[in-house]
This record gives sequence, C-alpha cells and structure tokens, in this order.
Amino acid sequence: MKTSIPRNAISVNVHQNDDILNLLSYTPDIYNSVQNSFNLYMGKKLEEFLDKKLELEKHARETSGTHQTACLTFNMDCC
Repeated sequence: MKTSIPRNAISVNVHQNDDILNLLSYTPDIYNSVQNSFNLYMGKKLEEFLDKKLELEKHARETSGTHQTACLTFNMDCC
C-alpha cells in the first residue's frame, strides 16, 4: 500500500509525452499528493488500531469480571 501512494501520485501528475524537466516541475504537486494520501492512510490505520484497542479493553473487562465472580462464588482466594 505505501509504495502505491507515490506511484499513483506520479501517474496522475505525469503525462505520457513528458520529459524529465516536466517531471521535475510536477515535484511539488506529487509531494503534496503523496503527503495527503499518506496522512489519510495513516489516519485510517490509527482509527482501526484504536477500535481494536477499545474492543480488546472491553473484552478484558468482561473476562476479568467473569473470573472475579467465579472466585467469589466458589470462595476461592485466586483474585
């Protein structure tokens, strides 16, 4: 995914008959496009990470509550 971001930005900005001088003139546009796309990509990954973290925390709370209830029910000294 990360390598496709610059490739796509170059493809969008460079035309079939361009030479190296034209490519260099597109550098600021290509850089901005890559930067924006990468920030969007990282934002989505961060959002996915935070969602998973919250899901795991919820699971841990639910699981630990069950374990403590079992300890109290059977008068176990494990908690």
